[in-house]
Amino acid sequence: MANRFSVFNGDFPAPECTNKFTLSAKPNTDLWRSPSRDVFTAPIIYLKERLSTFRRARVTVEVPGTRLYDQGGLVFILPGSPQRWLKAGIEYVDGIPKVGAVVVDRYSDWSLVELQNSEKGLITVEFEREGQGLWVYAIEKDGKRQAIREITWVFSEGLDNQELWIGLYAARPNADASEPLVVKFEDFVLEKE
Repeated sequence: MANRFSVFNGDFPAPECTNKFTLSAKPNTDLWRSPSRDVFTAPIIYLKERLSTFRRARVTVEVPGTRLYDQGGLVFILPGSPQRWLKAGIEYVDGIPKVGAVVVDRYSDWSLVELQNSEKGLITVEFEREGQGLWVYAIEKDGKRQAIREITWVFSEGLDNQELWIGLYAARPNADASEPLVVKFEDFVLEKE
């Protein structure tokens, strides 16, 4: 699977394996869209698939964040015009790691969930197809699977032949940071139909 990874917004090689690797995000990188701002500058590694073949993706992510909005996790991108995407993982807000999920159709729609039993800044995130919807789950250290969000339009009629980029991202939106954010990933899994 390592030979199939592509790199977006980065000048680094794709990882040789999916067991353990890191992504480094420079300051002022993000994935975000609002009426006044469209930012897609975070480093991403991804696999190209057909949306119709997607079943589930999972990764364990550790974000040793120190700045507001430091983040990393899974990303699900439907390239095109307009580009639509979803990201979910650890995101720092008020100095605390939370599970953040952002869905973008026209603009970004953001949600946060408190971690229950997880170590600081470490969580397993999972995207799973269920019928016409895509569910986002957080799986904590004790194995508890917590539903974070459902996106109902992802597998709607007419999108089956759409190209899908499924992968991992890191971002450090804070432009005042002097050092990059290094996000650790383990055990990336992609299941297809």
